[in-house]
Amino acid sequence: MNDSNPKVVVLGSRKGRFRADNPGEKELILNAHEAWAYAFGCDYINIFSAKAQDLDKYDLAIFNSEYKDPKYLFKLLDLITKRGRDTKAAVLIEGLAGFYIKPQFIIRELFDSADLVININRHTTSFLQQ
Repeated sequence: MNDSNPKVVVLGSRKGRFRADNPGEKELILNAHEAWAYAFGCDYINIFSAKAQDLDKYDLAIFNSEYKDPKYLFKLLDLITKRGRDTKAAVLIEGLAGFYIKPQFIIRELFDSADLVININRHTTSFLQQ
């Protein structure tokens, strides 16, 4: 990892790919996972269009762990487990908390496969700390 200027990518459900290094006024007030891309000024890739080899050029990949579609979670796990060893994986928890509380093997696999789990949902914090 290049500590002075790490290459970061955010992966989520928004369609397409884009470089978030020049946010407009609208992008500066986003509060969804895309806001992380603008905060880092990094690349954004839709999870379903991403391939594991796409991640090889990044030091850090931030994966938004949306719960709406089981296919999404399995694709997320596939990318995390197949990424190159030089790419660190962070799983981002945001949005509704109920999904994470219901026991599901895929969630445990995601968390165990990641190098870091980022929880920005205050409703899940105490549950996840147990």
